[in-house]
Amino acid sequence: MRRILTALAVMTLLSVATAWGQTIDPQIYVCQSCSAPPGGSASLPNHEGNLITDTTGFNVGVAGSDALVSPLLIIIGVPNGGSAPTVSYNSVNYSPGDNLGTDLDWGLVDAAELGTAVVMNQANGGDGTNGGALSLLGLSGGGSESWVNWAPADASLGVTVDPTIGYSLYVYELPVALSSKAGGNSPITIDLSGAAFGSIIAAYGCKNSSDTTCSPNGDVGQTVWTNTGIDDSKVPEPGTLMLLGTGLLGIASRVRRRRKA
Repeated sequence: MRRILTALAVMTLLSVATAWGQTIDPQIYVCQSCSAPPGGSASLPNHEGNLITDTTGFNVGVAGSDALVSPLLIIIGVPNGGSAPTVSYNSVNYSPGDNLGTDLDWGLVDAAELGTAVVMNQANGGDGTNGGALSLLGLSGGGSESWVNWAPADASLGVTVDPTIGYSLYVYELPVALSSKAGGNSPITIDLSGAAFGSIIAAYGCKNSSDTTCSPNGDVGQTVWTNTGIDDSKVPEPGTLMLLGTGLLGIASRVRRRRKA
Protein backbone atom coordinates (compact mmCIF):
# COMPACT_ATOMS: atom_id res chain seq x y z
CA MET A 1 0.00 0.00 0.00
CA ARG A 2 2.82 2.38 0.91
CA ARG A 3 4.47 1.75 -2.46
CA ILE A 4 1.21 2.42 -4.25
CA LEU A 5 0.70 5.67 -2.37
CA THR A 6 4.27 6.71 -3.10
CA ALA A 7 3.83 5.95 -6.79
CA LEU A 8 0.60 7.96 -6.87
CA ALA A 9 2.33 10.88 -5.16
CA VAL A 10 5.16 10.83 -7.70
CA MET A 11 2.69 10.69 -10.58
CA THR A 12 0.80 13.64 -9.12
CA LEU A 13 3.98 15.65 -8.79
CA LEU A 14 4.96 14.81 -12.36
CA SER A 15 1.57 15.86 -13.67
CA VAL A 16 1.79 19.15 -11.77
CA ALA A 17 5.29 19.70 -13.11
CA THR A 18 4.07 18.95 -16.63
CA ALA A 19 1.17 21.36 -16.28
CA TRP A 20 3.53 24.00 -14.92
CA GLY A 21 5.90 23.41 -17.82
CA GLN A 22 3.04 24.04 -20.22
CA THR A 23 2.10 27.33 -18.60
CA ILE A 24 5.53 28.93 -18.45
CA ASP A 25 5.88 29.15 -22.23
CA PRO A 26 3.25 31.71 -23.30
CA GLN A 27 2.44 31.70 -26.99
CA ILE A 28 2.40 34.96 -28.90
CA TYR A 29 0.28 35.23 -32.04
CA VAL A 30 0.31 37.56 -35.05
CA CYS A 31 -2.86 37.86 -37.11
CA GLN A 32 -4.91 40.31 -39.15
CA SER A 33 -7.77 40.68 -36.69
CA CYS A 34 -8.23 38.28 -33.79
CA SER A 35 -8.00 38.08 -30.01
CA ALA A 36 -6.79 34.47 -29.74
CA PRO A 37 -4.34 32.28 -31.68
CA PRO A 38 -6.02 31.42 -35.01
CA GLY A 39 -3.66 28.51 -35.65
CA GLY A 40 -2.87 29.10 -39.30
CA SER A 41 -4.60 30.44 -42.38
CA ALA A 42 -7.14 28.42 -44.30
CA SER A 43 -5.53 29.83 -47.43
CA LEU A 44 -2.30 28.03 -46.57
CA PRO A 45 -3.50 24.59 -45.45
CA ASN A 46 -0.13 22.94 -45.95
CA HIS A 47 2.10 25.68 -44.63
CA GLU A 48 0.14 27.36 -41.84
CA GLY A 49 0.95 30.95 -40.91
CA ASN A 50 -1.59 33.77 -40.82
CA LEU A 51 -2.04 36.03 -43.84
CA ILE A 52 -1.74 39.75 -43.12
CA THR A 53 -3.71 41.38 -45.92
CA ASP A 54 -3.52 44.93 -44.52
CA THR A 55 -0.26 45.93 -42.83
CA THR A 56 -1.65 49.32 -41.78
CA GLY A 57 -3.13 47.59 -38.76
CA PHE A 58 -2.84 44.02 -37.51
CA ASN A 59 -2.78 42.31 -34.11
CA VAL A 60 -0.12 40.90 -31.84
CA GLY A 61 -1.31 39.19 -28.65
CA VAL A 62 -0.43 36.62 -26.01
CA ALA A 63 -2.60 33.52 -25.63
CA GLY A 64 -4.61 32.49 -22.60
CA SER A 65 -4.26 34.52 -19.41
CA ASP A 66 -0.62 35.47 -19.32
CA ALA A 67 1.70 38.45 -19.17
CA LEU A 68 5.11 39.35 -20.55
CA VAL A 69 7.51 42.04 -19.43
CA SER A 70 8.56 44.95 -21.61
CA PRO A 71 9.95 45.04 -24.25
CA LEU A 72 8.19 43.04 -26.93
CA LEU A 73 10.46 42.05 -29.81
CA ILE A 74 9.06 42.02 -33.34
CA ILE A 75 11.13 39.95 -35.77
CA ILE A 76 10.68 40.59 -39.49
CA GLY A 77 12.08 38.15 -42.04
CA VAL A 78 12.33 39.89 -45.42
CA PRO A 79 12.72 37.50 -48.38
CA ASN A 80 15.65 37.67 -50.78
CA GLY A 81 17.77 40.05 -48.74
CA GLY A 82 15.24 42.88 -48.76
CA SER A 83 15.75 46.11 -46.86
CA ALA A 84 14.35 46.81 -43.42
CA PRO A 85 10.71 47.91 -43.13
CA THR A 86 9.36 50.28 -40.46
CA VAL A 87 7.27 49.04 -37.54
CA SER A 88 4.83 51.47 -35.89
CA TYR A 89 3.11 51.21 -32.52
CA ASN A 90 1.02 53.94 -30.90
CA SER A 91 1.96 56.29 -33.76
CA VAL A 92 5.69 55.88 -33.03
CA ASN A 93 7.95 54.51 -35.75
CA TYR A 94 10.64 52.00 -34.88
CA SER A 95 13.70 50.97 -36.87
CA PRO A 96 15.69 47.76 -36.40
CA GLY A 97 17.95 47.88 -33.39
CA ASP A 98 16.33 50.93 -31.75
CA ASN A 99 17.34 50.81 -28.06
CA LEU A 100 18.67 47.28 -28.39
CA GLY A 101 21.96 46.80 -26.61
CA THR A 102 21.13 49.54 -24.13
CA ASP A 103 17.89 48.25 -22.64
CA LEU A 104 18.45 44.51 -22.95
CA ASP A 105 20.52 41.80 -24.52
CA TRP A 106 18.72 38.47 -24.03
CA GLY A 107 21.51 36.80 -25.99
CA LEU A 108 20.89 38.79 -29.19
CA VAL A 109 23.82 38.85 -31.58
CA ASP A 110 25.60 42.16 -32.09
CA ALA A 111 24.33 42.59 -35.64
CA ALA A 112 20.70 42.48 -34.50
CA GLU A 113 21.42 44.93 -31.68
CA LEU A 114 22.97 47.36 -34.18
CA GLY A 115 20.04 47.08 -36.57
CA THR A 116 21.96 45.07 -39.17
CA ALA A 117 20.27 42.14 -40.85
CA VAL A 118 21.07 38.60 -39.76
CA VAL A 119 20.74 36.18 -42.68
CA MET A 120 18.74 32.97 -42.58
CA ASN A 121 18.99 30.85 -45.72
CA GLN A 122 18.54 27.19 -46.61
CA ALA A 123 21.98 26.22 -45.34
CA ASN A 124 21.71 27.77 -41.89
CA GLY A 125 17.93 27.96 -41.49
CA GLY A 126 17.30 24.23 -41.36
CA ASP A 127 14.52 22.93 -39.18
CA GLY A 128 15.46 24.96 -36.11
CA THR A 129 17.86 22.34 -34.73
CA ASN A 130 20.77 23.60 -36.77
CA GLY A 131 19.62 27.15 -37.21
CA GLY A 132 16.28 28.84 -37.51
CA ALA A 133 15.50 32.50 -36.93
CA LEU A 134 15.57 32.52 -33.12
CA SER A 135 18.82 30.63 -32.70
CA LEU A 136 20.51 32.67 -35.44
CA LEU A 137 19.51 35.81 -33.53
CA GLY A 138 20.89 34.35 -30.30
CA LEU A 139 17.46 33.92 -28.69
CA SER A 140 16.33 30.79 -26.87
CA GLY A 141 13.09 29.10 -27.85
CA GLY A 142 11.58 26.63 -30.28
CA GLY A 143 12.73 26.00 -33.82
CA SER A 144 9.55 26.25 -35.89
CA GLU A 145 10.52 29.71 -37.19
CA SER A 146 12.76 28.14 -39.81
CA TRP A 147 13.53 27.89 -43.50
CA VAL A 148 11.55 24.67 -43.95
CA ASN A 149 8.38 26.48 -42.88
CA TRP A 150 8.96 29.98 -44.22
CA ALA A 151 10.15 29.27 -47.77
CA PRO A 152 7.31 26.87 -48.79
CA ALA A 153 4.71 29.28 -47.42
CA ASP A 154 6.14 32.11 -49.48
CA ALA A 155 6.31 29.82 -52.51
CA SER A 156 2.57 29.18 -52.19
CA LEU A 157 2.08 32.97 -52.40
CA GLY A 158 4.19 33.14 -55.53
CA VAL A 159 7.38 34.37 -53.84
CA THR A 160 10.46 32.34 -54.73
CA VAL A 161 13.14 32.80 -52.09
CA ASP A 162 16.68 32.22 -53.31
CA PRO A 163 18.06 29.45 -51.05
CA THR A 164 21.49 31.09 -50.93
CA ILE A 165 20.18 34.60 -50.17
CA GLY A 166 17.31 33.61 -47.90
CA TYR A 167 15.75 36.06 -45.45
CA SER A 168 17.11 39.20 -43.85
CA LEU A 169 16.13 39.09 -40.16
CA TYR A 170 15.46 42.45 -38.49
CA VAL A 171 14.62 42.93 -34.79
CA TYR A 172 12.46 45.75 -33.38
CA GLU A 173 11.98 46.56 -29.70
CA LEU A 174 8.54 47.84 -28.70
CA PRO A 175 8.24 49.30 -25.18
CA VAL A 176 5.12 47.33 -24.26
CA ALA A 177 4.39 44.71 -21.60
CA LEU A 178 1.93 42.44 -23.41
CA SER A 179 -0.76 41.01 -21.11
CA SER A 180 -3.91 38.96 -21.68
CA LYS A 181 -4.85 38.94 -18.00
CA ALA A 182 -7.92 40.82 -16.76
CA GLY A 183 -7.52 44.47 -17.68
CA GLY A 184 -4.55 43.66 -19.92
CA ASN A 185 -3.72 45.19 -23.28
CA SER A 186 -3.63 42.06 -25.46
CA PRO A 187 -3.90 42.12 -28.39
CA ILE A 188 -2.16 45.31 -29.46
CA THR A 189 -2.30 46.79 -32.96
CA ILE A 190 0.87 47.51 -34.91
CA ASP A 191 1.63 48.73 -38.43
CA LEU A 192 4.24 47.68 -40.94
CA SER A 193 5.38 49.81 -43.87
CA GLY A 194 7.97 49.28 -46.55
CA ALA A 195 8.00 45.49 -46.21
CA ALA A 196 8.52 43.24 -49.21
CA PHE A 197 5.60 41.02 -50.15
CA GLY A 198 5.93 37.68 -48.35
CA SER A 199 7.78 39.09 -45.33
CA ILE A 200 7.42 36.97 -42.20
CA ILE A 201 6.28 38.64 -38.94
CA ALA A 202 7.15 36.91 -35.67
CA ALA A 203 7.32 38.05 -32.03
CA TYR A 204 9.31 37.24 -28.89
CA GLY A 205 9.22 38.21 -25.22
CA CYS A 206 9.89 37.08 -21.65
CA LYS A 207 7.69 36.56 -18.59
CA ASN A 208 10.55 37.60 -16.35
CA SER A 209 13.98 38.79 -17.30
CA SER A 210 17.22 40.48 -16.44
CA ASP A 211 19.00 42.68 -18.94
CA THR A 212 20.81 39.70 -20.38
CA THR A 213 18.49 36.71 -20.22
CA CYS A 214 14.94 35.47 -19.82
CA SER A 215 14.29 33.96 -16.40
CA PRO A 216 15.97 30.57 -15.92
CA ASN A 217 12.76 28.49 -15.91
CA GLY A 218 12.23 28.78 -19.65
CA ASP A 219 9.64 31.55 -19.39
CA VAL A 220 9.95 32.52 -23.03
CA GLY A 221 7.04 33.95 -25.00
CA GLN A 222 7.24 33.44 -28.75
CA THR A 223 5.29 32.86 -31.91
CA VAL A 224 5.23 29.33 -33.23
CA TRP A 225 4.91 28.87 -36.97
CA THR A 226 1.15 28.23 -36.91
CA ASN A 227 0.58 31.67 -35.37
CA THR A 228 3.11 33.72 -37.32
CA GLY A 229 2.11 36.51 -39.69
CA ILE A 230 2.88 36.55 -43.43
CA ASP A 231 2.66 39.83 -45.36
CA ASP A 232 0.06 39.22 -48.06
CA SER A 233 -0.75 42.88 -48.72
CA LYS A 234 -0.29 43.41 -52.43
CA VAL A 235 0.37 47.08 -53.17
CA PRO A 236 0.43 48.09 -56.84
CA GLU A 237 3.86 49.10 -58.16
CA PRO A 238 4.27 52.79 -59.19
CA GLY A 239 4.35 51.76 -62.85
CA THR A 240 1.09 49.86 -62.42
CA LEU A 241 -0.53 52.87 -60.75
CA MET A 242 0.63 55.11 -63.62
CA LEU A 243 -0.86 52.77 -66.22
CA LEU A 244 -4.10 52.61 -64.25
CA GLY A 245 -4.26 56.40 -64.07
CA THR A 246 -3.57 56.73 -67.79
CA GLY A 247 -6.31 54.24 -68.55
CA LEU A 248 -8.83 56.09 -66.40
CA LEU A 249 -7.96 59.40 -68.10
CA GLY A 250 -8.48 57.77 -71.48
CA ILE A 251 -11.90 56.47 -70.46
CA ALA A 252 -12.90 59.89 -69.11
CA SER A 253 -11.78 61.54 -72.37
CA ARG A 254 -13.89 59.15 -74.45
CA VAL A 255 -16.93 59.77 -72.27
CA ARG A 256 -16.54 63.56 -72.74
CA ARG A 257 -16.21 63.21 -76.53
CA ARG A 258 -19.33 61.05 -76.72
CA ARG A 259 -21.30 63.56 -74.68
CA LYS A 260 -20.21 66.40 -77.02
CA ALA A 261 -21.18 64.35 -80.04
